[in-house]
Amino acid sequence: MWRLAGNNDGLGVTKVRKNCWSAPSFDVRIAVLGKIHGACMIWRLSAMFIPVLLSAAASAAPAPRQPADKWVVSFADDQCFAIRNYGTDSNPIYLTFKAPAIGDVMQLGVMKKGKLGPPAQTAGYISFDAQPQVAATLFEFDDSKLGQHVVLTNVTLVNLAPIRQARTMRIKARDDGTREPGSWLNNGALLTDESFSLGQMDALLNALKDCTDNLRTVFRVAKDAEHPLLRREPDGNFLEIFNGDDYPDVALSKDQTGQVRFVLLLDEKGKVVDCTVVQTSGVASLDAQTCALINLRGRFQPAIGLDGKPSKSAISRVVNWMLEY
Repeated sequence: MWRLAGNNDGLGVTKVRKNCWSAPSFDVRIAVLGKIHGACMIWRLSAMFIPVLLSAAASAAPAPRQPADKWVVSFADDQCFAIRNYGTDSNPIYLTFKAPAIGDVMQLGVMKKGKLGPPAQTAGYISFDAQPQVAATLFEFDDSKLGQHVVLTNVTLVNLAPIRQARTMRIKARDDGTREPGSWLNNGALLTDESFSLGQMDALLNALKDCTDNLRTVFRVAKDAEHPLLRREPDGNFLEIFNGDDYPDVALSKDQTGQVRFVLLLDEKGKVVDCTVVQTSGVASLDAQTCALINLRGRFQPAIGLDGKPSKSAISRVVNWMLEY
């Protein structure tokens, strides 16, 4: 429904490599990484995306786009999402925010019509007015179902704080990246460089906070261990979800490793209704593969509420994608 805005264990996936990466032998090791107190946020993906390191031509800041509509916040059953159109009805350009049920990050997105090229990842930055730039990893891909090109990034709430009073925001790919031969960058495509006029951001962020407070209540997220909201936590075997064969080839070829923190929201039947990443690995294919595998293979026993009935719930975990020689 749309309306206008006014004790977690970690696990690891290890691929053991010998000789040349193109013909690896492998094993699987699951490592306990300790307790996680953060939580979730970022893109929900149904397939693995391939990262490409980008480069950008230096340019002056573009004129800020002006909003065509008001901010709209979705108080959905499984996520809190805000969207505003900066284009036209026939050619919309959306600025989006997705807030986590728990955690200290916010997902920012830009969506445009069209197909601009294969999935890609680049270092970039976000800036508010004339304040210092905030480093960001930009992940770009085409959504074939919506016919849109999407740019996503995660920003900590600390780094996002200036947006409450800011008049403009810029999202830009960094100028000193590198090109992947044969990529769409080498074919003359432009890198992300978008500026937006802002307004009512304080009210918007407050509305998203109200939404996430409600989400925590719905999914029985306890404020602390001394005040549990569930009689029994949800249960699932993550060892059946991840194995060494799942290591993305593109990450393997570049010797890329990383740790992905994520949160699952589960319904009363134990079905995954949302998988989001709270801390990215810095490698797009590893982040995407994590939630893609969970959505594909995840099977969980539902939590039991204090009333003895199956309950909605949340699970927080860490996957450590590792390479060993």
